[in-house]
Amino acid sequence: MTSPVSREKLLTEKQPRRKTPKNTEKLHLQRCYAIELLAACPSSRWLFSRIHPRQSPTSANDTLSCRSINIKLTNVSVVRLRKGGKRFEIACYKNKVREWRTGVEKDFDEVVQIENVFVNVSKGQLAPHDDLQKAFGTTEIPKILLEILKKGELQVGEKERSHELTNTWKDIATQVAEKCVDPASQRPYTVGMIEKAMHDVHYSVKTARSAKQQALDVIKLLQEKKTIPIERARMRVRISMPNKDGKKLKEKVLALTDKVEDEDWSDEWELIAFIDPGALKSINELIEQEIKGRGKVETLNFTTVREGDGDERLE
Repeated sequence: MTSPVSREKLLTEKQPRRKTPKNTEKLHLQRCYAIELLAACPSSRWLFSRIHPRQSPTSANDTLSCRSINIKLTNVSVVRLRKGGKRFEIACYKNKVREWRTGVEKDFDEVVQIENVFVNVSKGQLAPHDDLQKAFGTTEIPKILLEILKKGELQVGEKERSHELTNTWKDIATQVAEKCVDPASQRPYTVGMIEKAMHDVHYSVKTARSAKQQALDVIKLLQEKKTIPIERARMRVRISMPNKDGKKLKEKVLALTDKVEDEDWSDEWELIAFIDPGALKSINELIEQEIKGRGKVETLNFTTVREGDGDERLE
């Protein structure tokens, strides 16, 4: 394996004789970028072999031309997007791409390793300026990085992909088991029962979607296929507002509930009821729009707990 090249060697290594390019600034930019690339990627993660620029790039953002660059991608995730008949890649930190896509990671700088667009990350080849303009309609790197990060395909190895699919599958089944019950008995399903039902409907994990999003997809699919009787566990809530507003909104609120447990008009209108979790947003919007927020909704219970004998019940 070729040993890593120091910055000094990168700059001082003897290059083939050729005429001084007319635009020396472009060559300077090319060399500066190579130094920046080394600085951004420590040798513990990136391993460079000998770099021999063929010629000065045709633009300041053109391809970093080199005869041989060998980069060891041990802590890098590559996101690839094909657009306009061209391939574009960006270098990201491992495990951060999916965290960003699912909303866990908010800081863009914690996701992207190098703020530039490549034709081939492993070879260090930058995407030509003209290709970026034709494909994305702009040469603004931050905008292009964002689009590739959103729409691109994350490149992973077979073992890593298999491990990830297995974990996501288990997460989906766990979330469905936590959110749903058998409508007849009102008892929750075990994770194993949900996994079997997912197999029965031939569900395939989508790597671009979060486990939470896919859990909702699975619930709908199981209901459509009627593989097992299943429904969302009901949420127990307390809704309160001034009596005047309660008289105005009572019928609309009741239409969004499944079962009323208690109702009180003493100091203010207070309703304790069971609702579908999906109705919570609608009730909050109703209070905000109709009575300018002069009311509130509190979640009282929505958990699945285990009893001493190992059985589960909704509390």
